[in-house]
Amino acid sequence: MPKNLRFLERLYIFLFIADSVLVTLNHYLVNGELGRAGQIELVLTIGFFAIAYVMYTLYKRVVNENLHEYERLKKDKRSLEDNITEAFQYIGKLNIQLEEIRSVFSGENKYPESRSQFKVILKFLSDKVLALTDIDWVCLKIIDISECKILAEQIRYRGSNTVAPFPNADIGCHNIINGKLPIGVTAIYSSKSNGVFKIVCLVPGLEISKEQRVLVKAIVNQLEMFYLIYVRSGNTDRREIK
Repeated sequence: MPKNLRFLERLYIFLFIADSVLVTLNHYLVNGELGRAGQIELVLTIGFFAIAYVMYTLYKRVVNENLHEYERLKKDKRSLEDNITEAFQYIGKLNIQLEEIRSVFSGENKYPESRSQFKVILKFLSDKVLALTDIDWVCLKIIDISECKILAEQIRYRGSNTVAPFPNADIGCHNIINGKLPIGVTAIYSSKSNGVFKIVCLVPGLEISKEQRVLVKAIVNQLEMFYLIYVRSGNTDRREIK
């Protein structure tokens, strides 16, 4: 309760008590004694003041309930404003992601016919993974399953950020194929398993949401399609892209 209201409340109680005492003892102070009429007047006066006090306490209870409700509504209002702000931020972020998704599937209208063209696509898709997420680095790999070797690889960092470098030395092809990754690294594999090669996207662990994982998986599947087209358009010795 504000200090000025509390002061007025205390002043009211003090004046109420003082007035009650003066009115109650008025007949005695004037006549020096309480007759029958004075006693009746005293009882009625005390009764009226008692009723007034009960009404005051009931009124105060209602006021306190209204104040509590007011504070609750203020908190709800702040919460709703925060939720609306977060919703608009999320919608804005989602619109950006939708634009990035659209660019993934429409940015490259030409299928790769050479190593240089495929490297451009590999770099393009790696950058799109960074654009759709908040991670510091990403690594796209194409692995030959039978020979357990890397056919193509692209590592990209966010800007010049090298605070959390990609732990390339700790991740071998055999470990990637079998899902044995070091702590802090998550692998997202392509949906199809042809038994010949595997497409994998390595990202920092626990830094990617379920929604982002779905988007990254779509990019990995897109890369798999590009690689299949690239391999089948030429000789088998073109599989390795270095």
